[in-house]
Amino acid sequence: MKKVICISQKDSCVEDFFARAERIFQQEVFAFILREKSLSEEAYRELALNLLPIAQKYPTPFLLNGHFALACELGLGVQLSFQAWQELNESPVPVGISIHSAEEAEYIMQAQKKVSVSHILAGHIFPTDCKKGLAPRGLEFLSSVCKVVQNKIPVFGLGGIEPEKMPALYEAGAYGGAIMSSCMKNPDIEELLNAFE
Repeated sequence: MKKVICISQKDSCVEDFFARAERIFQQEVFAFILREKSLSEEAYRELALNLLPIAQKYPTPFLLNGHFALACELGLGVQLSFQAWQELNESPVPVGISIHSAEEAEYIMQAQKKVSVSHILAGHIFPTDCKKGLAPRGLEFLSSVCKVVQNKIPVFGLGGIEPEKMPALYEAGAYGGAIMSSCMKNPDIEELLNAFE
């Protein structure tokens, strides 16, 4: 399994979105997250249902982003913001949590909840077009999160992640990296993902 999470951004996909998603699923990445924040609940549901038969052919976990009820209905993992996770007491499906501080990581580690946390996304680490004008939190931030988590949950750095930056993420204590625009825009997705091994 590759130590990379791929996050969808349908509008910037360089080929048919379902073809691109299948190519990603085939690569056995840590997870594929269907993000698509601009879609209505109905449109998101339709997209998830259309993608599900493709996802089910491969071992790569298919996660929904923020649509907790739908994830539970379909038996899929879900990526939640720290705030949304705070409101959960239990979950029948695995949950990934997006965080922006070591304090949030500390809260997660101390919380007594009936929730299986599959991973933590910590960001953003490096400058990225997705967060134009926002200063990156940097490797020091990532390192502080990893120190709190102590390898008990896989931590992934997010934001401006490229294969050549992975050694720095590992040095900070991260399990891997998460990518969004590059996994949608790179014409040779197999070559890109192989570079993350």
